[in-house]
Amino acid sequence: MIYSDSYVLLQEALEGLEGNFDIYKLLSGTINSGSTSNFTIAFPAFYITNTTNSSITAQSILESIQNYSPNLEQNIFNGDSFVDSVVAFCFVFCGIVTASWMLFGLLLLSSNAVPNSLLLSTLFSSVANSVMLSKFNDILKNQVAKDFTSSHELESLISNSTDIIIVKCVSIFLTYLSWIDLVVQINKYIYRKVTLSIGIFLACGGFVVSIIYGILNASSTSKAQNTGIYVAKYLNFTVQYIILVLFCGEIFYHVSQRWRFVVHRKALALSIFCGFTLLSHFVFLSLAVSSQLLRLWASYISTFSKICVSIVVWEWLHTLKSLEISYERRTVIGRRISNDSFNKSSKLRVGDIINNNRIPNSATSKNSYILKSTNFANFCGNFKNIRQWCQKQYAKLLNKKDQTDNEEVELFEMNRTVSNYSNISQQSDGVSIIDSDNHPLFEIDHRYLRNTPSGRNTLNPEVDDNKGNGIKDRV
Repeated sequence: MIYSDSYVLLQEALEGLEGNFDIYKLLSGTINSGSTSNFTIAFPAFYITNTTNSSITAQSILESIQNYSPNLEQNIFNGDSFVDSVVAFCFVFCGIVTASWMLFGLLLLSSNAVPNSLLLSTLFSSVANSVMLSKFNDILKNQVAKDFTSSHELESLISNSTDIIIVKCVSIFLTYLSWIDLVVQINKYIYRKVTLSIGIFLACGGFVVSIIYGILNASSTSKAQNTGIYVAKYLNFTVQYIILVLFCGEIFYHVSQRWRFVVHRKALALSIFCGFTLLSHFVFLSLAVSSQLLRLWASYISTFSKICVSIVVWEWLHTLKSLEISYERRTVIGRRISNDSFNKSSKLRVGDIINNNRIPNSATSKNSYILKSTNFANFCGNFKNIRQWCQKQYAKLLNKKDQTDNEEVELFEMNRTVSNYSNISQQSDGVSIIDSDNHPLFEIDHRYLRNTPSGRNTLNPEVDDNKGNGIKDRV
């Protein structure tokens, strides 16, 4: 039996006394025993009254408790201390959930094209952590109502739950996909298929190993003596270390060739922060492996730090790429042009670089990501452009009826009825030009006749007649 209240334990210890009596707890506290190695004497204040047996004295009660004290270590459970307890996990997990949604909001508000793999992993992790926080809140309410805290109960109901294990492994797998997306993006075009194949193989292997370790760890009762769990645990973390080392190696090899942009004043602070983020992930992953007491909250921080690494590294690489493109625009003469610049997208043209035009994100990075990319800032801004376009089209429809075009000249065949606005009159014996006093003439804008060759040179008609045949020959 597990006791969470010293009052209940005192009632259990006094059952050997004869007669009836009432016990009132005056102050809260815990009953501990000095005869055991884990407890000390620290009795709370109790008031015993209404005894039916006159032989019950303070000495008899003390003897009954001392006789019952050898069983205290097996029967009493006062909960965890503050250090490494459910209270510490409460603060850590609330911070993880809040930070996850904040990171997802920053990705939505980013003016750059965000990879869809990064958006998907961040959103899935935020939703999964929110669901786990809801379950954790229900368990904590029950523990507070019973006046105790138990990290073991929290681990058995949340961390060792099969559904939570699968969701956690899927979150890690999606994060690895975002890492692969970034690595493929920075590699040369001819190596991308090989990099993609190796990355997906390692991500799938890590996903399978993590599920096996989670299920074995949740189903076993004696984890310390189970060899299978021991092997699965270290195999799981070994795969995670391999993926992390390869990812960091690819990133640092890429930025080492662009060191002048890494130490640039616009990217230096972000470069330092990215280095500390990668180092912190190594630290939390090591804590999750080595320390058994910290395994509950350190494992969740290790998973969350993977998402932080993805977002920070993506922003770092995008900043370095922007600085590199800006530098290449100023030094375009004599620079060697790589084929990778044109294999990424057909929308990237040489004229965009030579004319110092702004290269769109869709031309440089959108089509090269595995799951493409999305720019929510431009997507929301398109609604304003659509509204303005609709207003312009509506205004054109309203003004179309009122506008007159003086440049259109309608020609009619001679055998048809002539327009009333013309100075040409159709008669039975032919066509004659009538007086234009009562009939308006066509209004012709002579600005459009500047480059029109005259039909006849009025100043020198003979020259024009001599050139007639030549004009016909040229035509």
